[in-house]
Amino acid sequence: MELLAEEMDLERCDGDANANPAHLEVEAARLRRVAEDLESDAEALDARSFRRMRQRARELVRRAHERRDQADELIARARLLRETPRLRTNTTSERR
Repeated sequence: MELLAEEMDLERCDGDANANPAHLEVEAARLRRVAEDLESDAEALDARSFRRMRQRARELVRRAHERRDQADELIARARLLRETPRLRTNTTSERR
């Protein structure tokens, strides 16, 4: 359920061309915390050394990597959104 809500939030952000860079950075930080929690859970499960738990641990690590990738994408988009107005301003100034 939590995963579905996260995906809906990301889709909403993806569709918003005027997304707030600060919001994207906050969301990226949240995703990084989720990734850290998932990795911590994975380590705890792996330490128990049960096969099924190891499989679950690998799945948690995979999801953690996905969250980190999403966080990196949000940071890149935030950076681009911050730079775009400056690029437009510079281009407009050069035309004059």
